[in-house]
Amino acid sequence: AEPQRPGQREEPAGLDRPEAHSEHANLTQIVEYFCPTSFISKLLPEASQQYHLITGSLTWHEARSFCRVKYTDLAAVNNMDDKNRLVNMLGGRVAHTWIGLHKGAADRWMWSDGSGRAHFTKWKEGEPNNVAGDEWCGEMSETEAWNDMSCGDKKYFVCYERELMTHSKVIQKDVSSSLLSSSCRCASSAPHLAFHSSSLARTSTWAFVRACLFLMLLLSSSSF
Repeated sequence: AEPQRPGQREEPAGLDRPEAHSEHANLTQIVEYFCPTSFISKLLPEASQQYHLITGSLTWHEARSFCRVKYTDLAAVNNMDDKNRLVNMLGGRVAHTWIGLHKGAADRWMWSDGSGRAHFTKWKEGEPNNVAGDEWCGEMSETEAWNDMSCGDKKYFVCYERELMTHSKVIQKDVSSSLLSSSCRCASSAPHLAFHSSSLARTSTWAFVRACLFLMLLLSSSSF
């Protein structure tokens, strides 16, 4: 069973949380269905991260899957402000928590949300050391510094949720099977958008087209 946050009511399967009500937020949510988080980060630089501690023990990969369904992804920490907000949120209640840090290609530490290499780091002294030979995932330790651990260990974890300055929530939800055959390719190097659909319902198709038009409008006014 999926871990629940303290005081959280269990939600029926497949029921989305109605946290975004404005048209702008709804369209942005649809864009999140089809576009990688790394692209959204460039497209919406005014967005900030809201952290959520999940008090249920999962492996790193299980935690990532949970965060991607319920929120945006495992916590990314891109600067000292992010680190301080995360520490303040935890309030010393938890000794070891998974964050979105993992070892990628060429032994580089990356963020799980696709935003790229972890340029800001806060490693514990002597870390990362890969002492067990399989420590490919990152945790925040009791000293508020980071440590590499085996991805199969089970720990509490921290998700993040992208939040616009307008306070509209941008939530990356699970893509339903009816949407899997449709794609909206986001290219950060050029304002190019490709669209095809094979099985979308008429209403979903219209919503998707509107979202793509919204994305193209943002692209036309953004520089990368």
